[in-house]
Parts: sequence; C-alpha cells; structure tokens
Amino acid sequence: MYKNYPRIELNSATLELIKDVEKALKKLGFAPTVYTWKRKEDNKLHGLYLNGEKQIKLFYKKINFIGEKYNKLEKYIKSIAPASPVER
Repeated sequence: MYKNYPRIELNSATLELIKDVEKALKKLGFAPTVYTWKRKEDNKLHGLYLNGEKQIKLFYKKINFIGEKYNKLEKYIKSIAPASPVER
C-alpha cells in the first residue's frame, strides 16, 4: 500500500504466476494491471497491481491479508471509512 495512492502489488520473476493470479482476480471482479520490467539481460520482473480505493476495498472484502499486512490494510480501510463505508 502506498501512502498517497492505494495500491496492492505482487512481483515475481515468473510471468506464468502473474498471469495465473491475474486470471483468478478477474474471476473475482478485480481489474488488475500487469507490468514487465527488464532489469538485466534475460532477467525480467513482472508485476501485478490493484490500483485505487475501489480495488483495495474489494480486496479487503474478498481476500484480505493476515498478520502485519492485515493490520496495515485495516488501518487504511478505517481511515477512508467515513467517506466510503465497507461492508464485511
């Protein structure tokens, strides 16, 4: 999660993993964005992002985290709750 703009990301050297997660998220109603960076020759990094408040709230409702990331996400959700409530 980023302070000024909410985003959840997954990064991997394996494009197949990113594509599988993208497909699963789309089935759940998400709109993920996939990027690929070329770091060095034959060494790419692939990323999947859920951008924006709407996607973050949907993630909180349908998937969520455990542990420290759960606490961080819950804190963010509570910070936006007065303007846009989330049903659990």
